[in-house]
Amino acid sequence: MLAEIKNAYLNGRLMLLFGAGASSGSRDSEMIELPMGDDLAKELADLMGWRYNGEALSTVYSAINATDSARLHSFLRTRLTNTKPSPELQTLASFPWSRIFTLNIDDCAETALRKSGMQNVQVFARNSPLEEIDPIFKTVQLIKLNGSADRPEDGFIFSPQEYGEGSNRLPIWYRELGQNHSNYTFVFIGSRLNEPLFQHAMAEMRSIVKRAPLQGYVITPSASEIDKHHLGSLNLIHVPGTLKDFAEWLSRELPQRPTGWELATARRPELRNINRALTEPQKRALNSVTLVSADILPRSGSDHALGAIREFYKGYKPRWVDILDGIPAELAFIQDFSKLVEEGYEARKCIALVGPAGSGKSTALMLTALHLSKVSNTPIYFLREAVSDLKEVVVALEQINSSGFYLFIDKMEAMHNEVAELLEGPQTRHVCIVASERLNIWNRRVKATVEPVISKVFKVEKIRKADARRILEKLEKFGPWTRLQQMAPEQRVTEIYNRADRQLLIGLMEATTGLGFTKIIDNDFKSVGDDRHKKFLTIVGLASIHRSTLSSHIVGTALSNLGIAEDVNVLSRETEGIIVTDGKKYSARHPVYVRELFEKVVPTTMIKDCLIAVLEAFSDYEAPVIKHVGKADGVVFKSIINHRFVKEMMRNDEEKVRSVYEAFETKFHIDGLYWLQYGLALRDFGKHTEAREKLKTAREAFNSPQIEHAYAQQLMIIASMSPNWDDAQPLLNEAIEALRELNRVADAADSYPIVTLAEGHISVMLKFFGVEGTQTVAQQYANELLAAHRRHPGTRLQEAVSNVVTLATTGSWKEAYGPGYLEEK
Repeated sequence: MLAEIKNAYLNGRLMLLFGAGASSGSRDSEMIELPMGDDLAKELADLMGWRYNGEALSTVYSAINATDSARLHSFLRTRLTNTKPSPELQTLASFPWSRIFTLNIDDCAETALRKSGMQNVQVFARNSPLEEIDPIFKTVQLIKLNGSADRPEDGFIFSPQEYGEGSNRLPIWYRELGQNHSNYTFVFIGSRLNEPLFQHAMAEMRSIVKRAPLQGYVITPSASEIDKHHLGSLNLIHVPGTLKDFAEWLSRELPQRPTGWELATARRPELRNINRALTEPQKRALNSVTLVSADILPRSGSDHALGAIREFYKGYKPRWVDILDGIPAELAFIQDFSKLVEEGYEARKCIALVGPAGSGKSTALMLTALHLSKVSNTPIYFLREAVSDLKEVVVALEQINSSGFYLFIDKMEAMHNEVAELLEGPQTRHVCIVASERLNIWNRRVKATVEPVISKVFKVEKIRKADARRILEKLEKFGPWTRLQQMAPEQRVTEIYNRADRQLLIGLMEATTGLGFTKIIDNDFKSVGDDRHKKFLTIVGLASIHRSTLSSHIVGTALSNLGIAEDVNVLSRETEGIIVTDGKKYSARHPVYVRELFEKVVPTTMIKDCLIAVLEAFSDYEAPVIKHVGKADGVVFKSIINHRFVKEMMRNDEEKVRSVYEAFETKFHIDGLYWLQYGLALRDFGKHTEAREKLKTAREAFNSPQIEHAYAQQLMIIASMSPNWDDAQPLLNEAIEALRELNRVADAADSYPIVTLAEGHISVMLKFFGVEGTQTVAQQYANELLAAHRRHPGTRLQEAVSNVVTLATTGSWKEAYGPGYLEEK
């Protein structure tokens, strides 16, 4: 065996694929050895009293299934379930794994895994919805690609031809096998190289991704010289041996079994060396955050050539290696913000950093976190991406820290509700959150929710002249200098200062190239490569425009959906300079860059095709999708299916917007978020009856306040457009009932149901009964709104109070209600 297999395993990057030989030596419930291949075919023929003449297993199975399927299924259940796994399978099961694929239909592998008790076990059929790998190895996923003897009704696959029958797409987990083969080291263990299903599995992996997989290993008893050369052409090394040999070797190499946590933190030494017992939630929490310290921060990506232009000055988001190497200039606002945070610790409060896109907020947050780690003994944690359960993370950090600590959050929009709830609730005692957000998003969607827990708000202002000089010092050392070199010193300062007036990121790129921002991006797009590379960039850009990353699985599957078979790793290398790879997650330079790219350069048809391809990749997961993918991917799904985004990207083209949503009516048929956004998209184009039907379907698919709110508002809209009161009244009554119930169960801070109810009801009444017939109703709502405002003041509530009170007292009404109202929620 090879040391590379051991290293891949200890880094948590090894997966197994079992062929028929993996069940050799295992026994059935009566302690009879399990049959392999031809032996099983013979037993099936004997079951029917037929003479066996060496027919293929698939032929024998099909013949019996057509004659007496009940008898066949009963036999397979008896013979291949409740098995006694071989000692070598039990040995392998005593090690933690992330994912194991098997071509066998018996239950040997799951029995061994469950018996060992090392991990929880999840078993998946070939068409089961996908689930994310457990990042802390608490659970192992076993994927039974060809069926399971305990579920004969799902069918079995005994020949390559049966894979494609009844479908124009391979089963979900076969496609996932291909994606994993690009990103993990695989060990294939079988009885012989010419085993048809074994060969087919490897062929499918290559055809799905047509890709350059990582070095893999094939363990079979023997291989001819030609076989070895063939495997070499596939980046596979033949290792002579059996499952027994592999299990014994692994036991010798690792007599002390590593824990799942050790595998999960193989590349996170700062977490691995924590001297205390951690609970499972604490491990998951720590695995999500970066512990900030100059000694232990990740320096991945620091293998740049000495003197090379740093990517930070090409418009990329900052990395920790940039911060550690002192690449960004410490602008005046960063120094001021750092001092504010250092002196402003307050438990159970949040310090907010807000500013325009591309103004240096991420850099400021990272520099401040590093500075604090140097000047204080307070633990500093950093969260670069949204997590599925912020509460779990913060509670775990509270348990680990008995005194004050900081949690930095870069871009808080996706978690702002949780931030407010946590800091106001009893779960927190010591945390001080420091979070950044874009100014427009802060004002529209975040501020009102988190205002009660905010201790300080720091706004990024325009850079100063002294800042321009600091930037120039860094540019001369680390950035593009050719154009600036030709200018006089004061001219350089003026160039940087004036160009950065709009946005710092844009200003730096324009100043160093002498080109306009759109022209820079247009040139990049034209030179990025052929159609495949442009679609790769567009796919990744769909995540980056929403300030998130996209997992290699979603990217790879989306490429396959577009008929692009090249490996993600290869495309990433070929687009280096625009695409960033970080731990099998992909992003494009900067959200500002991607927005300009999509709005000014990429054809809408390409965006539409890529958008559909990415959504199709998400359709492999169980609905509701957002609950079954990682938080970063979930942010992307929620964002790209959003009606505002789809409409914006399709340049308000109704036909293209419809085509995006229509493509998934059967695939997302029980996903409430999809139907909600579909309905709101139709509302945008004034298709109110259709919108109502889609929102009604959303209610049936999933129960949520957002869906209920949107449906009730749609009833209000249709009621206000009705030709007579008889048509409007039942719609209005249904809407009132729904919104009253929403208001009854809503959190005290949620004023939206009462605001929508008041403005919608009044709007409908005014149409049919005029001011005089509406003022009594208006007075009732004025009292309710005033009471709500006293309990929880807010800008939107204040606006509604003013409007309704004015109508009740003067008869004047400013129409605030309408289809666009929900946009502000």
